[in-house]
Amino acid sequence: MKALIDGDIPVYTECASTMKRGNPFGAYVANIPELTAQVIDVIDRWTEEAGADHTIFVHGHQSRRNYRKALLPDQYKAGRSEKPDGYSEVLEAVIAHYDSFAIDGVEGDDTLGILHTSEEFGETVVVSTDKDMRTVPGWLYNPMKMLEREWITPNHAHHFRYWQVLVGDSADGYKGCPKIGAVKAGKILGDHVDEEPRPEVYESMLWKKVYATYCERWPGSDAEALDAAVMQMRMARILHRDDYDRRHGRIRLWHPDSPVWVDL
Repeated sequence: MKALIDGDIPVYTECASTMKRGNPFGAYVANIPELTAQVIDVIDRWTEEAGADHTIFVHGHQSRRNYRKALLPDQYKAGRSEKPDGYSEVLEAVIAHYDSFAIDGVEGDDTLGILHTSEEFGETVVVSTDKDMRTVPGWLYNPMKMLEREWITPNHAHHFRYWQVLVGDSADGYKGCPKIGAVKAGKILGDHVDEEPRPEVYESMLWKKVYATYCERWPGSDAEALDAAVMQMRMARILHRDDYDRRHGRIRLWHPDSPVWVDL
């Protein structure tokens, strides 16, 4: 089994925590070899804990182009801070150490989703502390919260994704449906995942509930409510293999009736 490491997280965490501690003897200067070794130690440990025998380091492309930012330029991740000192240099060193993947124009999360739902690498486990990866079916290991890897069913992935479409994500800067919090979203979708329906049937059931809620809560027409719900889904949905056309450099944006292919 191969571990798909959400690589931006350990690089950022190690660089930021070391920078925060500072240097008691003078101005802080990032020690790139030391930070690189720390990150590699973390990644190797995560790979072992996930029960994998090979590491694939997945990261955001260094161009930092991001199709979600183009869709919601004033909101999506607008409050994120600058990268800590040493981040770019450590990232470059870690990329050279492992089999590494990035796709220009999409985030590291999307690259994880694309690889994880592809048959190219055989059996894989996503290793990430990001809750968004619960929207992708397959093996998942969160080293901060799990003792062992967990199997995310297709219906579980659908349920969590539609829950996020209702609630939004303040960290990422998309707001969800007005006046819908976590408790209310659970009542609308059901507090527990229903594993009985086929995944495509279950997703259709969830979408009908979400769209009805947006029509009820969104100020404006049903058409405007539909546009809002679709946009929130495009923010929340991690791309899958079928959403990425590597040959033509384009992705498929979600829509309940007619998905749209756009160039990266």
